[in-house]
Amino acid sequence: MERTYVMLKPDAILKKLAGRIIDRIESKGYRIVDLKIMNLDKNILREHYAHVVEQPFYPSMESYMMSGPVWAMIVEGDNAVQGIRMLMGATKFEDALPGTIRGD
Repeated sequence: MERTYVMLKPDAILKKLAGRIIDRIESKGYRIVDLKIMNLDKNILREHYAHVVEQPFYPSMESYMMSGPVWAMIVEGDNAVQGIRMLMGATKFEDALPGTIRGD
């Protein structure tokens, strides 16, 4: 049994997709064991994205991430880490395959 972190970002909440995303996660047999709705601030974002904070795109990403609430979830299940990665699709939207959450 594995656990992994999933964050529904501001656009998913704004577009009212959270329920559909959660349904897909649960229909694959995973269980959401914790969920917290948060408004992120600069300190949290700098810690979470420390690996890219010096990149030229970071200021716009930080602004986007503070534009609305996020849903932070812990998801549990067999092979959850790899399974959730496959379900969510590529990190870069333009690389996402049809059928993944990012590719729809």
